[in-house]
Amino acid sequence: MALPACGELTLTREVRRTPSEGEIALMDPRDTAHQQAERLMAARCPKGYDIVEEGEAVVGQTTSADTTRHKGFFGPTQSTTAQSEDRREWRVKYKCKTDGAATAKAAAMHDVVVRY
Repeated sequence: MALPACGELTLTREVRRTPSEGEIALMDPRDTAHQQAERLMAARCPKGYDIVEEGEAVVGQTTSADTTRHKGFFGPTQSTTAQSEDRREWRVKYKCKTDGAATAKAAAMHDVVVRY
């Protein structure tokens, strides 16, 4: 779960988490959602974190169809037109910082997701 300030609208949600990694969806790409994600990353990485990659990701598709009926010379006909659009999210990958004695597994990669 996200860590919003008291009275603040929750614009993030944790969608995946293991002991070594996680994924956070940002419901809004504006500053408030990014600040909430930064607080969550800081909570997951007490020694700090580095953002290693940012970008859009396709996370699904929305399809709509329109059917038109016609009266033709040989009887009724119909035609259907379908249109698909990708659903996208903004993702920020970050890596937890570790001290010299930590293993590579403890420095796991995490995803932060922005939905818009």
